Amino acid sequence: MEIHAWGWPSRASDLKEEDIVGRAYPLFQTIWSGKRAESWYLEGLAVRPDFQGRKLGRKLVQWGLEQVEAEVICASMVSALGKDEFYTKCGFDEQYGSARQGDGNHLADIEGANMFWKWPRTNS
Repeated sequence: MEIHAWGWPSRASDLKEEDIVGRAYPLFQTIWSGKRAESWYLEGLAVRPDFQGRKLGRKLVQWGLEQVEAEVICASMVSALGKDEFYTKCGFDEQYGSARQGDGNHLADIEGANMFWKWPRTNS
């Protein structure tokens, strides 16, 4: 089964919009600059609905956060609608930016898309 079939008829899984994030990226790419330039971007994390509620999503996120702690860099990700609290509970420190920002952004009318950041612990 193709992954887009699980979400159909969601606009997010419409094959015509497969590259929508790539088209919008130039409008918000400056967020990943300065202290945010080097980061792990946790992308495409999802749990099938019939497996949700088993803490599998939290395990996926925790694995990514363990990698960034080992490398002493930050993690970033874009939250789906209604998932901001989940990522905060997983340990993301800061909500900064949105995949909706920028004039002419094809993602401007979607809900959600807040960007979250997890900063490495320092030993100072």
